[in-house]
Amino acid sequence: MNALQKFVSLKKSLEQERNQLRARLQEIESVLGTEAAPVSAPAAIRRGPGRPKGSKRKVSAVGNARRSAAAKARWAKLKAEKGQAAPKTKPSGRVQNPLSLPKAVLQVTSQRPMTKLEILEAVQKIGYRFSTKKPLQSLNPVLYKGKLNLQRKDGKFSAPKKG
Repeated sequence: MNALQKFVSLKKSLEQERNQLRARLQEIESVLGTEAAPVSAPAAIRRGPGRPKGSKRKVSAVGNARRSAAAKARWAKLKAEKGQAAPKTKPSGRVQNPLSLPKAVLQVTSQRPMTKLEILEAVQKIGYRFSTKKPLQSLNPVLYKGKLNLQRKDGKFSAPKKG
């Protein structure tokens, strides 16, 4: 007997046993006077990654509102415990300078020709603050690629001559 024949015979015997059990269950229900509920296979409930595609869990509007209200209550409680309101906007890491970097460079180079390091020191001296740890990397594009038309001679930069 091959594997297929064994499977077919086993399946037939199991179906017969199931039918006998159903008949016996109906006899018991009739003696007790209760209606026998139809016995069906349990629905396959799959959760997590094994769920079929397209079967998203749906949340009702009431459920969303309840969750939203609970989250707002948690935040209000947290703010009340700290005794302060949460900031409206997140402060940025940028430094607010009164002058733009190109204008500051023009201002300091209009006095005399300067090297890059001298320009950097002079710009910082007049109050320009860099938010980077390497300010020369911010200054170089202004000096070499900017629209300032700075004059370069012997490694020194000067403001363009007016006239």
